[in-house]
Amino acid sequence: MSQLTRIFLIKESERRQLFYFFGLFVLLGVGLALGRGSADAMFFKRYGIENLPVIYALLSGVLAIASLVYASYADRVPSEKFFYVLFSGLVLLVTASWYLIQLEATEYVFPLYYLIFEVGSELLPLHAMLYIGQNFETLQAKRLTPIIFAGAQVGRMLGGALLAVGAPIIGVPNMLLGWVAIGFVSMLLLWSHHRHAGVSPYYRRVRRDRSPVKQSIEQVMQGIRFSRQSGLIRASFYSLFFLVLSFYILVYGVNRIYASHFPTEETLGRFFGLLTIATGTLALVIQLFVTSRLLERFGVKKINLVYPVTTITAYIGLLISFALPAAIMASVNKDALMPAVRNPTRSLFFNVLPDYMQGRARALSLVLVMPAALAIAGGLLIAMQKVDAPEIFLSAGLFATICYLLSNILMNGAYVAALMDTLRERVFIRGKVSAKLIPGARDSRLQHELVAGVHHPNANTSVEYARMLAESHPDLASVEIIKRIQDADNTLRDRLSKLLVNKNLPMLKKYFRALPDDADDHLRSTILTILFDARDAEGKLYVRDCLSSNNARLVATGILGVYRYNIKETKEEVRAQQRAMLVSTDIAENMAALDLLTHHPDPAYYIDLLKLLGNGSERVQLAVLDALALLPPGDYPGLSVALQSLYRSFNHEVRAGCVECYRLLNDADRHRLTLWALEDSQPLVRQAALVVLLSAGDDVREAAIPWILENAGTPRAEEMLLESLLQTPLSKAVFQRIALEKARYARDLYYARCVLENDQPQSGFPHFRLMRIVLGERIAQVVNLCLTALKSTENADAIRIIQAGLNSGDSRQVANAREALHNLRHIKIVKMLDDVVSQEQVPGRLPTSGRCEFVSLAPMLEWCTGLPDPWLTKVARNLQVNIGLATNG
Repeated sequence: MSQLTRIFLIKESERRQLFYFFGLFVLLGVGLALGRGSADAMFFKRYGIENLPVIYALLSGVLAIASLVYASYADRVPSEKFFYVLFSGLVLLVTASWYLIQLEATEYVFPLYYLIFEVGSELLPLHAMLYIGQNFETLQAKRLTPIIFAGAQVGRMLGGALLAVGAPIIGVPNMLLGWVAIGFVSMLLLWSHHRHAGVSPYYRRVRRDRSPVKQSIEQVMQGIRFSRQSGLIRASFYSLFFLVLSFYILVYGVNRIYASHFPTEETLGRFFGLLTIATGTLALVIQLFVTSRLLERFGVKKINLVYPVTTITAYIGLLISFALPAAIMASVNKDALMPAVRNPTRSLFFNVLPDYMQGRARALSLVLVMPAALAIAGGLLIAMQKVDAPEIFLSAGLFATICYLLSNILMNGAYVAALMDTLRERVFIRGKVSAKLIPGARDSRLQHELVAGVHHPNANTSVEYARMLAESHPDLASVEIIKRIQDADNTLRDRLSKLLVNKNLPMLKKYFRALPDDADDHLRSTILTILFDARDAEGKLYVRDCLSSNNARLVATGILGVYRYNIKETKEEVRAQQRAMLVSTDIAENMAALDLLTHHPDPAYYIDLLKLLGNGSERVQLAVLDALALLPPGDYPGLSVALQSLYRSFNHEVRAGCVECYRLLNDADRHRLTLWALEDSQPLVRQAALVVLLSAGDDVREAAIPWILENAGTPRAEEMLLESLLQTPLSKAVFQRIALEKARYARDLYYARCVLENDQPQSGFPHFRLMRIVLGERIAQVVNLCLTALKSTENADAIRIIQAGLNSGDSRQVANAREALHNLRHIKIVKMLDDVVSQEQVPGRLPTSGRCEFVSLAPMLEWCTGLPDPWLTKVARNLQVNIGLATNG
């Protein structure tokens, strides 16, 4: 079993779920094989192959209605529950068809049953793909989908065998009862699995309105709007349209040959059974041993072109010889290569779409595209039947196949863009990040999302979206924030007012005048501060009212007004008042005076600030640090000692505030303390240190490049320096060297973790577990460094999205990020990173790229202790010591 696990790239945690899906797809394959053979044999012999084009035209309407219903309801419930609906409906309809056939009431039962099979054969695989998407993330699906679909091929072989043996004995019509039995068994298997496993893990519940019909229509319309916006959906529509034309013309051609070659229903049914066994066996071999490895080796985009090319070959063969051998080869193409190569590949394309749209996107393909293509195919064949020349409709099919190939090339181009868009939505829009870091922040769709977020009823959400809107669209933000604060409470009003970055004074003054008497004084202070900073003439009228207020914040705002409007007669008075507020024992007065210093810095109050720095309140300390950071350069005795003492705080915001004040120190203290801060565990602190380091005029380039190449610092310190180097005019070759070195280092660290994991006797030690955690952290950090270095030669936005996906902690986003990683240009680096960024190691498997100098635990630990990484070195030495003690004991 372990050998099979390694051959098929199956992880231990996936075995049980994979066996269930394999079994379910076996049942699907058996049922569809019985349905296909019986429907074809009875229709061609009892109703006539010449009527097939008419059935194509009818099928277009029936399929449109069925697909519309499916699209409306597919995402409303978990996919396993919708399977019950499909199986139940199919069981009832097939049973009714069998009964009518036994009665011999009408010949129209045969085209009716043919239509039932065709609709079922489209909806069941379609929903099966959605079911897979709700249970596997992208890279799991990429490995396991070919194996799961191989189960369908095993089922097709079993169904073909049943048909070949049963048709001559019990008759083709009675094979329908076998399909009914398969439906009951499939429902039982579904119930048994989900009774223990619960709801599909990647199913996301859709909000329900009171009117199901209204919501269904709305869902379909949402899918249509999404298809207009998504390049991948549009390209897939083109691809499906020409595929349907090509496929059904090919089906008509080969079935004309079969119907004329086999004289009876039983012989034709037996042939279909044998053909199903042969094509099913070939498809099974391809899916189990070829498809997954081809996808891993060449990627989904190249494999997407295989089926169009083989279909072109099949048409050329039929044009050369319209006879049984060419028809069999064409059947091998459509019945073996299509399910083994084309279907798993298309499923992977849809997996990169947002979860809530996957089912509707697939169904809308049927609603919008397949009916039109079927109707056209039926019309063409009806017209061409008047001329008994197969070359005519085969040429039309060949032309459609060439267009299908070109459409798949378009799909390949749209695939990467859709993958990046989905990652961008999932790991950027849903998280708290600056709008300046969101690629496409000025896109109209994103702008609409930000505006809607500002009006969100949750206060924190509203403020976060208002902040991003203010950064990316300041003019629009002013209008929307004013609208939002109309119905907000005082706290939210104050928070939103501070985001009015473009000082839309007319609107702000109009709002201020309309404030009720019981409005929050903090809110009044915020608005007046904006007016005073703008030196607005009307604002000057409020200065004296502020100075006479009982509220400390309004008093501080009045003092700011004196400074801004240069009211000389009260300047000395307000300076004394400001100092009194700084030395007061009332924290509210302290905070108001400190906030004033952030608007009007003044070194004259340095001693008072230094005394307040010793205040036990972190809130006061942060306000003091904000005020100190804005002071002009000068001599500030005692500041270095005070900042070093305060830097020991557990609050990272306090530490970052200290670092921002380092610029006021002498050169020696500033350089020493800033380099120390680069090693801080918090990114905010490291970023502050880098800003100070660069703003002080220190040229870090000459020392930073060899320091980074030699892995001399911790990854977080190297990352800050690397980000700064990206802003300098260094050559791309330097960054490529850095990226390559980091990829090698990450690969070696991953190799070390693999060696650690494979040493099972020692795995119970706590120090062993700690070593595993530390190696995992370092691997992620070094991979991030490698990708950061690639920003100089790759699309920087794409790199940021990949990094965010890898760091998201969500297995689906990690999988999407890995898939996006494979589309980078630096193939050598990507190959080294491929094993490294995998979330779960296959037991006993070591990286395939590159070499490493250790192959067992002892030399691996020795290697780790020689690294210039204090924390990793310490953990490795502790593990060495503890393993030695445990062994001796």
